[in-house]
Amino acid sequence: CRFLFESGHFGQVAELVETLEATCLEQQKAILATAIFIRAGLCADNNRVKEADLLIKQCIELREQVLEPTNPDLCNAYYSAGIISMECGRHEESLDYHNKAIAVRNACGDDDQTQTAVAFQNLALLYVKQELLDDAEKCLNKARELCRASSGADSDRYAE
Repeated sequence: CRFLFESGHFGQVAELVETLEATCLEQQKAILATAIFIRAGLCADNNRVKEADLLIKQCIELREQVLEPTNPDLCNAYYSAGIISMECGRHEESLDYHNKAIAVRNACGDDDQTQTAVAFQNLALLYVKQELLDDAEKCLNKARELCRASSGADSDRYAE
């Protein structure tokens, strides 16, 4: 599924995801959640935000059932839901999802904090949309601090 997606075969991915959705057994919820997550991403990338919104919520429901609360895949689902909610204009919901993503990422104990930094950058964007510029600046400063701590001040991996 991932190979098809990365190769640009979006139609085949959608068909595969639909097949998985129709045939998955209870013990395969994690696989189904990943398939739904990929499909939500495809929809979001193609400006089908309402469909992506429904799918990412299905993904979260499944992942919360089968994954540990500190699993990075759960963090990614919250992070994506935060972006989608922001695109739908539901700022409070977006804030909640971004904060959940940050909390899960911090609980993971991962030394590489660049994903947390990206979450703070998107949280800053949300604050800008709400015209809360002081909060946005704090989030951007936190993102910069995390990137420097993870990648070094002169890293080409994550340019400022």
